[in-house]
Amino acid sequence: MSAKDIDIIVDDIVSCIKPEWNKDEKIRFVYIALGKLISKNVNFFYSLGKKLDELTYSFDELRSIYEAETIESPSLICKSSALLLQRIYDKIGIESKLMTTTSFNHFENGTDALDIYHWFLCVTGEKDRNYFLTIIPDLYFIQFNMKTKHFANRIDY
Repeated sequence: MSAKDIDIIVDDIVSCIKPEWNKDEKIRFVYIALGKLISKNVNFFYSLGKKLDELTYSFDELRSIYEAETIESPSLICKSSALLLQRIYDKIGIESKLMTTTSFNHFENGTDALDIYHWFLCVTGEKDRNYFLTIIPDLYFIQFNMKTKHFANRIDY
């Protein structure tokens, strides 16, 4: 998959939004629709925890994934998923802001260090209510048509 394929996903989701929906309905639709099409980059997280032995991403690969400005794969981390959600909300005229937590995971390779924060999106819905969205932990629930647990909840990080 490439950045062009991601553009197609974005355009497909946007094309399904009905103009008569209010902001809250659009926000929820995008969250669920995107959640059916993406996955968690488990190798990234397992590499941080050094749980993959010889399959572990190198420090430079982790940095590259974490700091990436473009999204070229549906296998995402919290930061890239927040960026992708924001891209869709921008396209449909819904205000959002990228946020990070104050706590982070410190990762070192001996000569260099990387602080990895949890990223989420603050989206402005009806009556100027702010919703905090962190889709990666909800993917399992979305993909199995279950009730989500992380949509518009407090962020406990």
